Amino acid sequence: MRSITVHEPSLTEYERLYGKYGRTLICPCRHLSVSYSSIIHLEVEYHQVCSSEFIDDNAWLSYFGTTIGSLFRLDFRFEGSKLFQILQTLCRLSNETVRNQLRVFSEAQFINAHVVSRDTFHIQTSVLIDQLQQQTFDSFMRIFQLVRASIELNQFALFGETNSQFGIYIRNNGTVIHRFVPNNNYDYNCSCGRSIDCRRSQGFYYTTSGYKSTKNRPNQTIPGLVVSCLPIDSLLLSTLECFYNSSCIEMLIEWRSFNFTAQTNDLRFTNVTPLDPMRNTRFPPTIKLGDIVSQLFIEKWINKTNFTAFYQQCAPHTCTYTFEQRFNRV
Repeated sequence: MRSITVHEPSLTEYERLYGKYGRTLICPCRHLSVSYSSIIHLEVEYHQVCSSEFIDDNAWLSYFGTTIGSLFRLDFRFEGSKLFQILQTLCRLSNETVRNQLRVFSEAQFINAHVVSRDTFHIQTSVLIDQLQQQTFDSFMRIFQLVRASIELNQFALFGETNSQFGIYIRNNGTVIHRFVPNNNYDYNCSCGRSIDCRRSQGFYYTTSGYKSTKNRPNQTIPGLVVSCLPIDSLLLSTLECFYNSSCIEMLIEWRSFNFTAQTNDLRFTNVTPLDPMRNTRFPPTIKLGDIVSQLFIEKWINKTNFTAFYQQCAPHTCTYTFEQRFNRV
C-alpha cells in the first residue's frame, strides 16, 4: 500500500482524486464548522391569498368597514369580517414563524472534520432541510392549537352568537336566570355544545326586527363559505372558491346592499382582483382552508445548496489517498 499527499488541493483536483480513489481519500478541514447560511439558501413561496387584496385593510376588508344598518348576526356582512381578519392573522403568523425558524437555522453550524463528497453533502443538507421544515410546522401548529384549544375549552360566548345564544329564564319562584345556551339549530341538528364541526351555509339574510332566529336560512348563500361554532372553525371549514371567480365576487358586492337602500360601495373593494385560478398551486380552489392552514399556506420550499462554498470554507490543507502498488520481483 502506498499513500500520496496532495497539498492545497483545488475543488477540481479533489473531485478528480475522489472519482479515482473514492473512500481512501481523506482531506482534513482547516475550518471544522461552516454556517448553514453560507451553504444553504432557502426561500418559501406562499399561497397567493396571503399576498392578495382579500387580507388588505385598504382593499377587501373595507367591505366590512361600515356597519350596514341592523344586520342579522349570522349575515356575511357582519360575520364575514371575522373570517378575513383571522385569515390575515394566520398568514402573518405563518410568515413570522417561517422567518424566525430560518433565522435560527441560518445561524447554526455545519460541522465536518473532513471534506465529504458532493453526494454525501447533498444527502446531509437534505436531511437538515427536512428537519427545518418539520420544526417549522410543529412550531406553528403548537401556537395555533394552543389558541384554538383555549377558546374551545373556555367555551367563549361570541357576540355574533354563532356558538350560543343569550337567554333569560324565569323560574317558578320568580327567580330570573341569565345564561348562554349552546346553539342546537344548525344544519343536521348539530349542537356546538357537543361538537365543533357544526356548520351552515354562509350568506345574506333579510333583516327585520322579528327575524332573529338562528333557525333562519340565508336568502343568498356564498359558495364555499360556512358559519360554524367559532369564527376560527368557520374559516377552517370554508374554501376560497368564490374568490377565484369574478362573478361570485360581483355577487358579494351586489348583495352588500340587500334589504338596505342608498348604500355606497367603496372602490377599494369593488376593484379587488380575484385569485388566479391558473396559477400553479398544490391547493385547488375547493380545498378547505383548514388543509391550507395546516401547511402554513406554504406552496413550496425553494432550496439551493452550495458544495463549492462548503469546500472553500472547509479549506483542506492536504488530501491523502492510499492505493495498492505492486512491485516486480528481481
